[in-house]
Amino acid sequence: MWLLVSKIIRQSFIDGPGSRMVVFLQGCNLRCIYCHNPETRGLCSACGKCLTSCPAGALGRQELSIVWRAEMCRGCECCLGVCPESADPRAQWLPAGEIYRRFAADAAFLDGITLSGGEASRQSREWLPLAGWLHNDGKTLFVDSNGMMTAASRQEVLTAADGVLLDFKALDRRVHRALTGVDNLPVLEFMAAAAAADKLYELRTVIVPGYTDAPDSIAAMARHIACLPGRPFWRLIAFRRHGVRGDGTGLPEPGGERMEELAAVAAAVLGRGRIIVR
Repeated sequence: MWLLVSKIIRQSFIDGPGSRMVVFLQGCNLRCIYCHNPETRGLCSACGKCLTSCPAGALGRQELSIVWRAEMCRGCECCLGVCPESADPRAQWLPAGEIYRRFAADAAFLDGITLSGGEASRQSREWLPLAGWLHNDGKTLFVDSNGMMTAASRQEVLTAADGVLLDFKALDRRVHRALTGVDNLPVLEFMAAAAAADKLYELRTVIVPGYTDAPDSIAAMARHIACLPGRPFWRLIAFRRHGVRGDGTGLPEPGGERMEELAAVAAAVLGRGRIIVR
């Protein structure tokens, strides 16, 4: 099984329990206006527009594909801003076994792998073997998801993954449509299913002024979470314009005082111990 990988972070402490390798998979089914990883959304069409943007000459063409020469790359990311597909020309097809090999090299310092994106569930069939290998080693597999997935992918995620980090963008459907262009009913259904399966580890909400920063909305979201089985963490993430493209570049950023105010609203329902502010 091969996976299209945007990048791999060898060690993270904010993407699930303990110390984890994070694998960002390429391709997403949403186009959130505040997306902080817009280069992971699309798939390369080999149009070639990125070739002349690279000052190091690290990008080339081979037959009908764009080739990234990692040894020449300076990490300037000039290529990302010119792609009409919101793709990353540095994305690579890697066999699941190669991802596991890289994990195994650092396994003594890691508790598991978290699959992120993009949207990790879009490649659920391809990463299923990883779950088995990790479980044989006493390690865990977590999935960071937006919750918009097929019934087959939902079943694979809830069967194979040890936990889910789920985007809870908004409870109000109108706000969710404004942020993503789609309804949030599938997300709420997956949230309920993950909680019922005792797999819902953490919910994540990006606080965007004018969209998701109303105290009444935060209180309603907190009450919704309180009705779920289990006690997932709720991470409130301050929107930052860094990395954002398109209409999202004009959105305001919330201040620290506002974030603490909203955290207090959430904590009044759920308790401070389950609220994380970033």
